[in-house]
Amino acid sequence: FSGNLTGNVTGDVTGTSTNATNITLADESSDTTCNVLFATGTTGNLPAKTGTNFTFNSNTGDLAATSATLEHTFVGSAVTISQSGINAVGVITATGNIVVGAGVTISPDGDIYATGITTFAKQIVGISTNNLVPFLFNNYSDLPSASDYHGQFAHVHVAGKAFYAHAGAWYELINKGANGFVGLGTEKYNVGVVTTGTLNVGMAATIGIVSFSSAGIVTATSGIVTYYGDTSKAADGRWNVGATGDNNHFTFAGIGITADLVNDPTLYLARGRVYEFVMQQGGTHPFRIQSTSGTGGTPYPHGVSPDNSSGATSGVLRFEVPMNAPNTLFYQCTSHTNMVGILSVFPAI
Repeated sequence: FSGNLTGNVTGDVTGTSTNATNITLADESSDTTCNVLFATGTTGNLPAKTGTNFTFNSNTGDLAATSATLEHTFVGSAVTISQSGINAVGVITATGNIVVGAGVTISPDGDIYATGITTFAKQIVGISTNNLVPFLFNNYSDLPSASDYHGQFAHVHVAGKAFYAHAGAWYELINKGANGFVGLGTEKYNVGVVTTGTLNVGMAATIGIVSFSSAGIVTATSGIVTYYGDTSKAADGRWNVGATGDNNHFTFAGIGITADLVNDPTLYLARGRVYEFVMQQGGTHPFRIQSTSGTGGTPYPHGVSPDNSSGATSGVLRFEVPMNAPNTLFYQCTSHTNMVGILSVFPAI
């Protein structure tokens, strides 16, 4: 058969027919939902197919797929989508949340929520207010390496303390408590020179040897002074105790001694009064108050602090003379017999 055919045709068609190579197209640019044609094979005489899971919006140019694996697709000139990820050159704007894996969510407001560890290889730059970073560690053992995190601040909860990392170690930051005291609990801190117009010292505070001017200025020089909050136990006399190089004498300087140094002087102590001996003779000359003389003499324990049994080589030895003390006591080096002197207690009883 050749030529145009009009009208109805009935009956069987036999022979060989020719497949059409062209189909008639129409512009549907305003259609928002078009089904995309596809074939089930790559060659042969196959019918065209469509599916509802892959549509084309001819009005906007958008493709929509209910589930798609994209090998390599360019969206515009700046975004590339592939199985390995999405690479974007410019700004990415989303009207909903962007979920990156199971632990990171980026909201349209710009908030980033991460449930795992977040590592930043460069600077973190934020606004000047409202930054919240807890730096909280429960125990000392939870602190990270101070060498790896040089400069980090950390709070250890169980200790109630703050630290910073420097030179491979964690250094504690001093805190001021609610009562205004520096430090926590029974901890003590050594400080350098203090210059102040007014110095208020609480009960049982220990400071260095001091001299008081009429204006009330306190100047630390050396040694130790124990302040009791009033003058009831203030020392009535104080001597610096040294030793001669030949191991034969103690040397004394202080109240009642007009020369620079005096060897083994007799010291006069009043009953009920307090005297202090500042140990400067070195560790080879233990200074002990005794009821009898000699290196094996009997230690006199009453009113002497700290403990007098072994002899003192450093610090301050305080002697609050008992009312019933013997009329004569001795100071003795427990290592050298010749280093001895008399403590004369008055009034005699």
